[in-house]
Amino acid sequence: MALQGALMWICSLAVLSSCAAQDETSRCRYNSLTSKLKEAVELGDSLLLSWSPEERAGLLLNLRNLKDKLSTLQLRVLSSCAAQDETSRCRYNSLTSKLKEAVECGDSLLLSWSPEEIAGLLLNLRNLTDKLSTLQLRECQGAAPPQCPPAEVPEDGGLLCTTVSDKRYCKPMCNHGYDFSFLRRSRVHEECSKPTGFKWQSQFIGGNKLAVCIKAHIQVSGAASAYFSEAQDCLTTKSNSSLIESLMRGFMSELRSADVQGEAENSCLLCG
Repeated sequence: MALQGALMWICSLAVLSSCAAQDETSRCRYNSLTSKLKEAVELGDSLLLSWSPEERAGLLLNLRNLKDKLSTLQLRVLSSCAAQDETSRCRYNSLTSKLKEAVECGDSLLLSWSPEEIAGLLLNLRNLTDKLSTLQLRECQGAAPPQCPPAEVPEDGGLLCTTVSDKRYCKPMCNHGYDFSFLRRSRVHEECSKPTGFKWQSQFIGGNKLAVCIKAHIQVSGAASAYFSEAQDCLTTKSNSSLIESLMRGFMSELRSADVQGEAENSCLLCG
């Protein structure tokens, strides 16, 4: 904790010094955020993978929030951190800090950037979002049993997975404002194991699609626990370890009620 605090302090000094000398103008803020986003897009996978799943989810959440704000207002963002020998932790802290700052900044500042600058920033946001989303899918790789193919993560929702007694179980979930395309109140989870021929049991014929989340005013097709709350969608939940633990405890309780006994292994939450 002391080391992380020191790194955050060093990074905050870098942020202040990089633009403070230039009075942190709108132009400086734009250039610094664009620079950091481009740098993040070009980072090697090993560095991105050194960040925890919660940290990557937090970054994806900030990227999504900023992307939504820019798309709605047709604007663009700010960020800065000095280009110095930054560690993986400092890079993460500086980027996520500036993304949060950009989301919370006033519209007048964002509107001061040109349409071309807004488009450039949206492009960097999209590229980094795509890269982080691809890396996220690796978090469940290597889970037992290895013969089971990865299940598809539903868009506008998530997939909560774990292995118990060499059987893989995944629970599809939808974000608030979305519901399952098929009635599945009694299908809280799906299974892939030797008894299933190492294929996913699913309402969809063939393939690895377990569920589809579609826009809906009410959520009635799934069990009550199969939906993320309005304030805590999949990415928000994944960025908080306490929320993930609570979600996993509930899933394990449901598995035990279905007479699935044993210790959970290779648990993960993937967001669409």
